Amino acid sequence: MRGADPGALRSEALAAERSGRHDLAAHRLQELENAGEATVADRLRHALNRLLAGDPAAAEAALTGAVVAGAAPGHADLVAAQIAIRTSNWARLAATARGRLQRAPNDEQAREHLSRALLEQGDLDAAAEAFRPLTNSTSPLSLERALIYGQLCLHAQRFDEARDMLSRAAQDPKSGRARTALARLATFEGRFEDAEALCREAIRLEPDNPRGYQQLSVVRRGDVDDAVRSALERFWSGPPGEAALEHAGIGFTLADIAFRRGEAEKALHLYQQANEMRRAAFVETGFEFSAEATRARFAKLLAAYEALPAPPRPSDDAPRPIFIVGPPRSGTTLFESIIGAHPDATACGEVSAGPRVLDDFERQLGAEGVGSVAEIVSRNAARWRETYLDASPGRHFRRTGVFTDKMPGNAIAAPLLKRLFPTARFIVTRRAPFDVAVSILRHQFPGAYDWAHGLDNIATFLELQDAFIARLIEQAPDDFAVIDYDELVERPDNGRRALAAAAGLSWDDACLDHTRRTGPVATFSSVQVRKSISAGTSDGGRLFRPLLADYADHLEARIAAARRGDAAH
Repeated sequence: MRGADPGALRSEALAAERSGRHDLAAHRLQELENAGEATVADRLRHALNRLLAGDPAAAEAALTGAVVAGAAPGHADLVAAQIAIRTSNWARLAATARGRLQRAPNDEQAREHLSRALLEQGDLDAAAEAFRPLTNSTSPLSLERALIYGQLCLHAQRFDEARDMLSRAAQDPKSGRARTALARLATFEGRFEDAEALCREAIRLEPDNPRGYQQLSVVRRGDVDDAVRSALERFWSGPPGEAALEHAGIGFTLADIAFRRGEAEKALHLYQQANEMRRAAFVETGFEFSAEATRARFAKLLAAYEALPAPPRPSDDAPRPIFIVGPPRSGTTLFESIIGAHPDATACGEVSAGPRVLDDFERQLGAEGVGSVAEIVSRNAARWRETYLDASPGRHFRRTGVFTDKMPGNAIAAPLLKRLFPTARFIVTRRAPFDVAVSILRHQFPGAYDWAHGLDNIATFLELQDAFIARLIEQAPDDFAVIDYDELVERPDNGRRALAAAAGLSWDDACLDHTRRTGPVATFSSVQVRKSISAGTSDGGRLFRPLLADYADHLEARIAAARRGDAAH
């Protein structure tokens, strides 16, 4: 565009930026580039304005142009980080942040970006560790940073640190967010009256923030008054904007309220609507369920497991993990609470390291092939074992003795975990398939559970996983004990004794009352599991069965076939 005044174009672009008209700003900066008058700084501003105008592909192209024109790595990385955040490319954000930290170890924004990327990728303990230096870098510690770090510690189940940081954050007399986070911690700890009081204080302080209302519904399991419901309906009626996952959370809360009131059609519609919102958001970030890909993955793992070398002879002081495996919402939290009530056992919740070890194994398996399984395990076993034992909350449980891990993904990793821990036992949870499917639909699973956001995909995955576990049991029956959740609820005393025996524990009467278990329970069942065992605590699918009778019958037939070993392929 010869003849254009570069100074005028820059001024127009700056004025457009200030007024939020980023499309116009990008257009003016593009004119500068077309005229050959754009500086590196202009090109970087062009990329940012394209991003803010909602066009990440154009922003990427503009950033590439800035790099070619000689943009300094530090400046280019700042733009790349913003593109990664807008496109939910967390691997790129982590890589960009690590690069910036190598060049500038004290770059606080890079550390914040690394922590967020790790959190979004599900590496919760690493996210907290990445952020922790920021709590020491300012004096005094800002209340906002105390809140962020407290929330990260809460995610990572570092409860003592979470309590300390969130209590500091709550020194801000106007922070409803801090009180909501403290309410979540109190819920995990079983202090429900405290949790409810904190939620109501959060709502008083921040009536336009839905999170206080949502946590209150969690504490009361959907039993809230009409004023809370009306407030949530007001939030739900607004546009989701870019915060689709947060908006979906409001839908789940309203569905829980309708469920508790027996409003079957309304509750089911809300659960399905909110799940679809989450599914669509996760698809954009690369999480999309494929039955064929899952079937191929399971087949490859089964072949690899057949090539695993035999586990070594365990030492007398070897750890004795009890892996409680099965699909989510199948009773794993209750089973762990009963075992964890035993004085010789430590309940550790969902230890995040198991799936990470499996991911590393599969990555190397993909690169080297099934023929290299023995070599892969030989060179990695010691490191994987230490990675697991040092994981959060692994650093807090005894390295010897009996401890439990109820991470659902361990069902797929059982033979590998047995190779790492020869004394390990596996308790397989079984529950009425329709109740499991409905309960999964009712909860907000992260993107990695790409199958958990719709009834059809839930049914397919449950069938594939049950067939997979059936093969594992067939190959090593002595490693697995199958305990039926519904039978335990029906006959609790017999079920408790069966669980203790399956865990290799002598009977202790402490297992008669799992509700006296001390320590936080950081799962979807944190409220439910504090109650005595009864059919009413299971929240099964009875409300929805009349609406989904054909689905229920078909699902139960598929799961029965999978467990017999003749599931459809």
